[in-house]
Amino acid sequence: MSFGAHAIDRLFHSLDVTVVATSRTPYWLLVAGHALAAVEATRDFSRYWLVSLVVACLAGFGGGTLSALLIQAQNPAAAVVGLLGKNEVGIAFVAAWWLFHFAPGRLAARAWDGLPPLRAAAKACRAVLRANTIVHRVNAAVAVYPGVLAAPLLLGTLGGAGGRLTVDAFAYCAGYKQGPSELSHPSYSLRSAGTCALLQYLLVHVLGVLSGRQGLGLVIAIHLAHSAASELTGSPCDYTLPLARLFYKITRIPDPATIPAWAATLPKPRTPRAANGAAAAAAKKAAQGANGAGVGAVTPRRTNGAEDGVTPRRTPRRRVAAAAAKSE
Repeated sequence: MSFGAHAIDRLFHSLDVTVVATSRTPYWLLVAGHALAAVEATRDFSRYWLVSLVVACLAGFGGGTLSALLIQAQNPAAAVVGLLGKNEVGIAFVAAWWLFHFAPGRLAARAWDGLPPLRAAAKACRAVLRANTIVHRVNAAVAVYPGVLAAPLLLGTLGGAGGRLTVDAFAYCAGYKQGPSELSHPSYSLRSAGTCALLQYLLVHVLGVLSGRQGLGLVIAIHLAHSAASELTGSPCDYTLPLARLFYKITRIPDPATIPAWAATLPKPRTPRAANGAAAAAAKKAAQGANGAGVGAVTPRRTNGAEDGVTPRRTPRRRVAAAAAKSE
């Protein structure tokens, strides 16, 4: 066996080992770490307890819930809403939320800020569950919507980034946020979900290079590597940014990062035809008022005869002289 073939076999084996190792972690522990990371990411909404609970739930389970509902519309058994499927999910989430915000002395929040290993472990749990959600949604979409290219890409991306999108939607509607959003300025959340969904679909279901388990191992490894690198270095370590720049350059789609922030806060107005006509009429009326008719005044209609309040039209002198000569 050549060195290259041996290296490939070792790589495939390591992907299988990654899946096995993460599957041995207790599910409730993964959910607890994931919930703790989601609660910390939405700590700015902690003023009102119910708002904080709902927003943290959207951040933690919004993407998986939305993508599962879209799959269940075609086949109810193909996907499960995690929050409604197991008691461990709801109990672990509520416990993590309460401990972070309302435990005596706010021990969980203080531990998060002061214990980097706890923070790294929670983010790793979130990375594992996010990777599982993306891969499972891609696999389910391929089975439920066979031959449809958009299904695995859309549902896989939604499974990984739907939480961020739903939190943004709530924050805008409730008045908590203004300016650019995840939808107008895609960040690591949306780009990484789309990239991993594309990898799983191409390498497993189109090219057949990897098995389903190996594809899951690859996506988990990518997520864990990013989580560890960003935590150790303190920088975003966004590996999707060069891919996004290449995508914008090839497709000639304008990069949202080049749009000024003040322009991104307001959508470009699109006036209907009727509104255009009304605007033109208003401008004409204002111009007439500026010329002497007065703003809001109506110019009287001139007629040949005298009417009440209307000055009759004057006949030119040449026409009067010609009429007099003809009568003579």
